[in-house]
Amino acid sequence: DALKAVNPDVTTEIEIEIPKEKSHGDFSVNTAMKLTKILRTSPQLIAKALTEAMNFEGTYIEKCEIAGPGFINFYLSIIK
Repeated sequence: DALKAVNPDVTTEIEIEIPKEKSHGDFSVNTAMKLTKILRTSPQLIAKALTEAMNFEGTYIEKCEIAGPGFINFYLSIIK
């Protein structure tokens, strides 16, 4: 839904990774970096737009953060 909110005409495969370091969240995505060439803007700006469009209500996601060149790290409320 966040991707459609940022640009309804763009689609990409979302790759979910589990970071090696726990401080980088419970899982992360590199979607913003994959969209850089398509949207012709920086991955940090894309990641910011994506995170602002995300709604975690009714999910186990506690928060997300932008890291490095545009990764989005997610933290689950059920994993401590």
